[in-house]
Amino acid sequence: MSNSGSDDVRCGTYEKPYLTLNYALSRVKDGGTIHIQDELVYAANYTWEAHGKDVIITGDDRDATVETLDFSAMSDLSINDGVTFRNIKLIYPTNEHKRIFAEGHKLVIESTVDVVNKGQLLGGSRTSDVQSTHLEVYSGNYSSIYGGTTNNHNVTGDTHIIVGGNVNAAADVTSHSYSYCLYGAGYNGTVSGNTYITVQKGAKFNYVYGGGESSTAIVKGSTNIEFAGQAMSIYGGSKEGTNADTHVVMTGGQVEQIFGGCEKTSMTGNTDVRVQGGTVLRRIYGGCYNDYSTSGWADTANVVTGYTSVTFGPEIDGKYATLNTDYKDDSTASDWLGMDDATYYAVSRWQTNYSSESGSEIGVFIVNDCDVESNGNKGLAGFTDFMDKTIPFLGNVSDTKPYHYLVNATLGGEVTSMGASLYIKPDSGYVATIKRIYADKSENVLATDVQTGEYQLPALESEQVELKVEFSKQ
Repeated sequence: MSNSGSDDVRCGTYEKPYLTLNYALSRVKDGGTIHIQDELVYAANYTWEAHGKDVIITGDDRDATVETLDFSAMSDLSINDGVTFRNIKLIYPTNEHKRIFAEGHKLVIESTVDVVNKGQLLGGSRTSDVQSTHLEVYSGNYSSIYGGTTNNHNVTGDTHIIVGGNVNAAADVTSHSYSYCLYGAGYNGTVSGNTYITVQKGAKFNYVYGGGESSTAIVKGSTNIEFAGQAMSIYGGSKEGTNADTHVVMTGGQVEQIFGGCEKTSMTGNTDVRVQGGTVLRRIYGGCYNDYSTSGWADTANVVTGYTSVTFGPEIDGKYATLNTDYKDDSTASDWLGMDDATYYAVSRWQTNYSSESGSEIGVFIVNDCDVESNGNKGLAGFTDFMDKTIPFLGNVSDTKPYHYLVNATLGGEVTSMGASLYIKPDSGYVATIKRIYADKSENVLATDVQTGEYQLPALESEQVELKVEFSKQ
């Protein structure tokens, strides 16, 4: 394609390029490649017509020309075909609040794309419902990326987002501003399936949400986040919307805080936060966030109706997660709080955490034999000392329970949790023995020779129950 080209069936070569993108899309085969030879500028009223194809759009690289697609004059851009952008300059609409819709097609922006202007990217459609969405983004800066969409349109299946490369290189991940956000769902509308987010090394965000943004954003399935980038905050749930079960797995990177639940609302479902690698600078809560201001706690709490779970370990490739107990932000007004607010709770962030306070919210802490080290102690001993060093956040500290179930797993396997069940996964050649540990350190064997599978948590007979899963060779 070139400004000197012609939309003629006899064209379509380097010597005789096409003139317009829509004509080139109509002529290229499904799965084919369109080569850009020029700087192509599109007017505000340009419409990308639908051709039902998946194509690659790339620069030509045969001369010094900077091959460009310039959409800066447009308000909203709907990309009505599946596209992989490669080796090209891509200029987004000038106003960062103008939107780019993938219209339910697979959209890939490779790391070789020079993205100009901060964008807002949506996997769904501007005008209708779509079956599913798939975004892969490795370049550019984005005020928001949504797996879903806006205008109350829906996704009837799943959403998929993969971000990596140098996405949001300009982001300040120490900032609490909503300047760089990632949502598995939409601003509003319903995702009837699940949301899947993968944040790879190099990508940066202020906030990552498994669900949607506004109170009318709904996820009927589960939310799933796999994280190895950098962020201020990760929420397995929504900002203000509705979602069911949540899953967050941190395998690397750095984050200040992780919440398994929602930021500004309650949720019904179970949460699952797993920290297997990377660095958590400040705090982890299995449940929802609740703000504390100079006037104290709010009258009602955002909580999870269900089980909330936080799991540490096991190691990944010989490396363990790093948990910081020395966090203190001296640059903000948080100093008036009088404490560091570096805490690790299986439940929601609230004044007290008895199960009677938040209905059916039950917190489960699992410590696989990971390198949670304190004063030379590792594993459960290190974790216990570690918890003693962290500072419960305000409220009545004597009433604050970081968990209801504490599960210690030895070397030889892995234990995770979802809902009222533990999931036991012995290494090859190993089996598990499950024990109840009492306050006086006496033990009661609950199950032996446990193979891979599900194990129901025992009844919560007291405020806290401690279990031990011992893996041994068969």
